[in-house]
Amino acid sequence: MDITKIKLNKIGKYYKMLLTYENPVKFLFAVFLSATKLSKFITIKREGYKLIFHPSAISINYYLNKKARSFDEDILSKILKENDTYVDVGANIGALALKAKSIVKNGKVVAIEAHPKTFSYLK
Repeated sequence: MDITKIKLNKIGKYYKMLLTYENPVKFLFAVFLSATKLSKFITIKREGYKLIFHPSAISINYYLNKKARSFDEDILSKILKENDTYVDVGANIGALALKAKSIVKNGKVVAIEAHPKTFSYLK
């Protein structure tokens, strides 16, 4: 298979993927922000907390979808109470830890992330 055909196949694959998004232009903008690291100047407002748009796939998901991981957040809202302790192992960028902190107020939240780059976003 020649290189041109391979490139066209990749472009076709990405084009089909792009069409799956509700707002393809916003998706392209999010990818641009992430790739240029301009995303760090964007804040994603969630219920009870704000999240910095880090150059990561999960940040893009939060940026594009206001209901991203809302099921997880709803469970935290039902389980946690003020002054509780919440431990998030595999915290990624810390969205659920931030949600937990908005609930437990003066309680304690511990967020652990093993991947060095993702941990730098968590900090």
